Amino acid sequence: MKHSNLPQRYFFILKVVFSKVEEVFKQTKIIIFIGLLVLIGVLVAPSKQKWSVVPAFGGTYTEGVTGEINHLFPLLKQTEAEKDAAKLIFSSLIKYNGQRQVVGDLAERWEISPDGKEYIFYLKKAQWHDGQPVTADDVVFTFTLLQNPELQSPFEESFRGIEVARKDPQTVLFKLKQPFAPFLFSLTVPIVPKHLLGSLSPSQIVVSQFLQKPVGSGPFQFKGMKKDKSLTTVTLLYNKNYYAQRPYIKKFVFQVYQDPNDLKKAYQKRKILSMLSETKSSGPAVRLLLPQYKAVFVNLCSGNLDLFLRKALFWAVDKNEIASALPDQEVYLITSPLFEQSNNTNSFDLQKAQSFLSRSHSSKEITLLSSPFPENIKIAEVLKRDWERLGVKTQLITLANSELEKRVNNREYDLFLTGVNQKGDEDLYPFWHSSQAAASGLNFSCLKNPEVDSLLEESRQISNGTERDKRYQKVAQVIQDEAAAFFLYQPVYYYQTYDIVKGKQETKGVTKADRFWNVNEWYLKIKKVKK
Repeated sequence: MKHSNLPQRYFFILKVVFSKVEEVFKQTKIIIFIGLLVLIGVLVAPSKQKWSVVPAFGGTYTEGVTGEINHLFPLLKQTEAEKDAAKLIFSSLIKYNGQRQVVGDLAERWEISPDGKEYIFYLKKAQWHDGQPVTADDVVFTFTLLQNPELQSPFEESFRGIEVARKDPQTVLFKLKQPFAPFLFSLTVPIVPKHLLGSLSPSQIVVSQFLQKPVGSGPFQFKGMKKDKSLTTVTLLYNKNYYAQRPYIKKFVFQVYQDPNDLKKAYQKRKILSMLSETKSSGPAVRLLLPQYKAVFVNLCSGNLDLFLRKALFWAVDKNEIASALPDQEVYLITSPLFEQSNNTNSFDLQKAQSFLSRSHSSKEITLLSSPFPENIKIAEVLKRDWERLGVKTQLITLANSELEKRVNNREYDLFLTGVNQKGDEDLYPFWHSSQAAASGLNFSCLKNPEVDSLLEESRQISNGTERDKRYQKVAQVIQDEAAAFFLYQPVYYYQTYDIVKGKQETKGVTKADRFWNVNEWYLKIKKVKK
């Protein structure tokens, strides 16, 4: 190869220059490479700033229920759907938390006198949805109103003879003639506004616009109600002035269906976010446990069943068969009216049942009365099969409404299968005191036992929970010894909910509406905040 005619020294100079350029370029690449490494390190390295995901305000929550909504006045008799809506609109002095414990609602605190005859409640600073303050006058007005026979309130009997007075704008006094330990548990009555209803008579209140456009002090306020042939929609908005934690959910909508099948279809199509069901759920759900149970009450006044036959029938009942007959439901087996202390075990023992039957002198023919409710029919058929396997002929009698009520009031049955709804307090008096064995009472077993009466009367006078429990346990033991009832199971409800809804918890309540006990903590949206 021939070179140009440039002098040799120029080639040497160019060679030196290019070598320097190459060296600089290499150094530049190294610097760039190091820079990239630093940048990558910054991007992937853990940030010193930490973040948390927390509930955020907003969204529309839609829940489906079945039944009818005709009014939203909580001091009158209400359907389950009406109770649900009223639970969110109104507040009460006290309420139940998720463990069926009494906590303050409008009441900041309370005091009970040593003799158990006086209850003093100190109110929180709260407002009605129209901005007016909630005061002791509203509480006095509410309880005075429901005591008026003209209103025909279902709460009237519970507060008959009880004095209620205002001590100051934020303090209320209740006076009882006699100590009554379960009294506190009855104060979940919704409080209504005196400034809107105080000038009206009971007869005027029940036809007033308030029943359709209520004003309460609860976590949500009434916005509107729309009805058509098969669906009623009730819309509520969050109460921005709620005295407790403000709700995260902005709008709460009830879709009230007349047909349960329409409710199920709406949930499957995600037209609603939640529904309460007695059937097991394959999807997301939280459980709701209420003080309810199924039992067979033995009519001790009939004279047809001696103690040995009663015990034979008791041991012949296979509760596992009953559970199997209800495959879509979850049931918790119980052995006592104090079902919270039951251990979910079966008491079936056919050999023991046969031993007791051999000593019985009663007729081996009995009648079992029940309502035609499908669940009761399935249970009754299992009981009939169990007892006839033992050798006792069993006639099933299913009656509805007035015919069933007449039979029950006259105690015209050997055994009566029914469901029982207890209150928040395990007060056994209404079901087992001899005074309640009369026609209108709930002592379906017609148990008349002086020891039981004494224990139940004492328990109503004692405020100490432990001492009351001891007496209740003695009562339960007498019921078992007399085989006066066969306790079957406690039902479990499923609050089916799509995953978008957060904050719901398994609940032990007193009514179905108690599933809303922490509704102000539910949320649909989230946000990130710095820790």
